[in-house]
Amino acid sequence: MPQDPEVLGLVAFMMYVHARRAARFSTTGHFVPLLEQDPKDWDHELLDEADRLLTRASKRKEIGRFQLLASIQSAQTVRRHSGAINWEAILVLYHGLNQRFATVGSLVGLAAALFQLERNEQAASALAELPKKQTDAYQPYWVLKALILEKSGDLPEAQAARSCAIGLTENPAIRAFLSV
Repeated sequence: MPQDPEVLGLVAFMMYVHARRAARFSTTGHFVPLLEQDPKDWDHELLDEADRLLTRASKRKEIGRFQLLASIQSAQTVRRHSGAINWEAILVLYHGLNQRFATVGSLVGLAAALFQLERNEQAASALAELPKKQTDAYQPYWVLKALILEKSGDLPEAQAARSCAIGLTENPAIRAFLSV
């Protein structure tokens, strides 16, 4: 199915994620979050190929879940050219994704985009609307909740949320990062 736009979107999505693999951990094994990664450490050939696939998919004018996910990844990697991430574009993409294909991950992603745009109250509200049953064991939810609470000055609750995130983290390097 080499012409199917969703297959192209899925392959592009996987390429965007894989292209940043080498930058996720420092040479000493410490976790490096996306916003702190040096884009020169990304695989630019793989990112270029992902861009080409996503462009090819978009020409079919049949938008789907994987194309939206790939577009979000593309918007995050564009800083290799511009030096900045367009969080407004990412917010729009998450809104589109959540209108048709909402998951707990995409809803947390929307809240994260709001947080990056310094819309902390909206980000907190977006998290508060999520069903507790779906977020109890979802580590990214707790990480974002901790960040939002820290930013609002509620340090005891932020620490409780961070402790939940640490408890849900299996990777020792990520656990160490969250413990700082």
